[in-house]
Amino acid sequence: MQKPSREIILYRVAMLLSVLIPGVVLLIALINFGFYPFGTKSLLIMDMDDCFIQYYEAMWQVLSGEVGFFFSWTKAMGSSNLAVSSYMLSPFNLIILLFGLENIQFGLFFLTIFKISLCGLTAFKCFSYIFNSESLKILFCSTSYALMTFNIVYSLSITWVDICILLPVIIWGAEKILRKETPYVFIFSLCLSIIISYYLSYMVCIFCALFIICRYLILTDKFDKSLFLRTVMKFFMFALISIGLASWILFPSIADLVSGKIANDNFISSQITNFSIFDYSVAFSPDAYTSITNIGMPALYCGVLTGVLCILFFTGNAGKSKSRILSIVLFFVFVFLILGRLYSDKIWRDYTQYRLAPPFWYLRNNNALFLYLFTSFSGFTLLIRQKKELISVKEKIITLCLFAFMLLSFYLTKLDIAWHWFVSPNWFPYRYSFTFQFLTVFTACNIFLKLKFEFKIKKPVKKGKRKSYNKGVKNFNAALMLVAFLLVCVDLHNNSIAMFRGLDAEFGYFDVTRHSNFRKENIPIIEYLDKKDNSFYRVEKTYKLTATDAIGLGYRGITNFTGTFSLELITFLREIGFKQHYTKSFYDGSTPLTDSLFSVKYILSKYKMPQEYNLIETSGEIYVYENPFVLPVGFLSKSEQQEVTDLSGGNYFEKQSLFLSNLTGDNKSYFKEIENIKKTSDERLVYSFTIKDTNPVYFSFVPRNDVPSVSEVSVFVNDTRIKANLPSSFNRANNHICYLGQFEPGDEVKIDFGASSKNYEFTGELIYYLDITELSQATEKLKSGSFYNISYFTSGLNAEVDADKNGVIFTSIPYDRGLKVKVDGIEKECDAMYDTFLSFEVDKGHHFIEISYSPPMLTIGIIVSSISAIVLLVYVFSVAYLSKLKLKNLQISST
Repeated sequence: MQKPSREIILYRVAMLLSVLIPGVVLLIALINFGFYPFGTKSLLIMDMDDCFIQYYEAMWQVLSGEVGFFFSWTKAMGSSNLAVSSYMLSPFNLIILLFGLENIQFGLFFLTIFKISLCGLTAFKCFSYIFNSESLKILFCSTSYALMTFNIVYSLSITWVDICILLPVIIWGAEKILRKETPYVFIFSLCLSIIISYYLSYMVCIFCALFIICRYLILTDKFDKSLFLRTVMKFFMFALISIGLASWILFPSIADLVSGKIANDNFISSQITNFSIFDYSVAFSPDAYTSITNIGMPALYCGVLTGVLCILFFTGNAGKSKSRILSIVLFFVFVFLILGRLYSDKIWRDYTQYRLAPPFWYLRNNNALFLYLFTSFSGFTLLIRQKKELISVKEKIITLCLFAFMLLSFYLTKLDIAWHWFVSPNWFPYRYSFTFQFLTVFTACNIFLKLKFEFKIKKPVKKGKRKSYNKGVKNFNAALMLVAFLLVCVDLHNNSIAMFRGLDAEFGYFDVTRHSNFRKENIPIIEYLDKKDNSFYRVEKTYKLTATDAIGLGYRGITNFTGTFSLELITFLREIGFKQHYTKSFYDGSTPLTDSLFSVKYILSKYKMPQEYNLIETSGEIYVYENPFVLPVGFLSKSEQQEVTDLSGGNYFEKQSLFLSNLTGDNKSYFKEIENIKKTSDERLVYSFTIKDTNPVYFSFVPRNDVPSVSEVSVFVNDTRIKANLPSSFNRANNHICYLGQFEPGDEVKIDFGASSKNYEFTGELIYYLDITELSQATEKLKSGSFYNISYFTSGLNAEVDADKNGVIFTSIPYDRGLKVKVDGIEKECDAMYDTFLSFEVDKGHHFIEISYSPPMLTIGIIVSSISAIVLLVYVFSVAYLSKLKLKNLQISST
């Protein structure tokens, strides 16, 4: 068996190092910053805490069959589960299953390192193929790509790093097509990219189209219009096959987005530019965290070395002496412009804004200054030593055009919007910045591999000592390269620390025990309820860790936060008094009336609920209540009208009363306003009134928009601070119904908001009580025509109903085009009551009901994917047949 050559061994070692080095550098940075398991900080911050960790927890539920892949009862009262399931499709995420639910935070720690390290491997493979080099110098660039700022700051959305892993593979596949090789790497990598992140893949496709055109123009000596069009059509065909193969998940996902997020994302900025042109250099500066929100700059930094090498790419010229002098001048102009801006007052403000102490700022900036000067001097030395033209003028111009377009995309608002589905990003702007960082590293690698680094001492060498002299020179050059590489690693390590520090200062990494303790506190209660009651019901909590608790803990709830959602549902909930913020809907604002209509049977609370709820269990600080008025998930509306009255107009309490009245057919006000409310102080927000009965009391105070909201709200009732859910601040967007308490008849109640009336003014002071007797009568009336013998499964439910008349069945299941209803085995047409909830007509009598879910456009997507697979197979066999035929003809002609 032939042993592999020395070059092959070195190449394999280099591939291994391309994974290990970024992983080790990132590991050291994570350890130094104090992340678990080497400290108390978890990686849970923003979206990682709000939803991603819960999505990973939901993987176990899907794999165990408790939750459906396409539909889930744990998400938004029962809705499409594609937003969660799509995060499970990445093969890289399967590694987290090895750690189990108990060690999920350690699994996230390992997964973060693993994914970012893989970026180094794919970049190394891409660069070594495109530049036809197996040089260890590629490790400089692959490491810079793996530890680029985008990967560090967006590790809080860890699935986005998957696209950074695949982008070099897609470009590698595109280069293979340009060289007339097989297209399979391009097709399957682009297909996988679309499957695991259809949103960012849209941006990848835009960049790839631009990059491939530029590469074609660079590789072509003479432009041929017909050949260019054929090449474009070839790529278009292969891209269509990739999209087609992914259509089984892409089409249903787009249908979900259209019904929710895209329908809501309609804001288009009127700005001309996103930031001042003078602030642009901040994006290329080391250790300069601004923000990942709209006030921040795009994340473009990927190492001092890559920045200097890119300058060398455009300014380096080894031709005539005048050109060389001009290139050297331009090089230093670029360098000093960056340095001048880097250490301006703007950067000082950026650092002090995030509470970096002056000694730390001083050391950090001197470190960056040293790196810039050292690398710039090295670049200048290399520049004047080149003896031939390294980069052609044509390649410089084409590359410069692509750079200019990308830079203008970040700067010009309208062009930036085109990268974000033609709407202004409401959060996480410049999500496509990883494409620019790839372009930067790619360009740096291009020039880096062409530069010569051998240093030779020009002095006579005796004949017998030439061998040892050459060996010494090689060792010196190797040591020099090692020192340079260590400096690159130190630079990227320090930049990673700075990004972690900036994120922590702006948003804050949570303590590692926060999430695990929450699960330990709540999982036993959820399991207790599952054993106690196997019927269909919903559970909610008056406290929360995140808006995705139901998904992570596996109970059927209302609170929800996912990338795809029902716009009508969250709008309806907000209109009747629930708290709602952008794509997040909360249980805050609920009352016994909504609990009953929404089939919320059990409520977990850390404060006392209305006495009408039955306390059935206590676990630590948590009380478990049962709702005696709860209705099944579906029941016959008693209203004579086929169309219920619109809920527009009126306050929250009037809308909730009308909501129930429409279903019972009774014209009643279940919420009644408390009379004779007095404002007892002119200087403070203090109100008082007298109680007439023991019904639960609620309030909703709406402030004026032009008055600043109080950041911290403390409401005192009779000088005792109430623990019920309150808005974090009173404003129109955050307002919802709040529970005030229950009192004895004749009690005087004083409400003190602890705020000055001079700085805080309400436009509506609404205090109502809920008539429990009338609520009980209304729910009993609706129970007579409600579902029974309910059996539910992962994508629907079966039930029976006895209708005492022809009428409309109301269900508290959000309407979706994918829901199908069969009554006695015959499919019925569905409607959306209040444009929100699934409803359908039934005739008088006994009926068997079947409700099931199938994602819209799933069938079309599967058909398109099947056709694409057939087309690909035909192409594969055709190529194989033609190759075999060509080989046979060559053999015949040779004989």
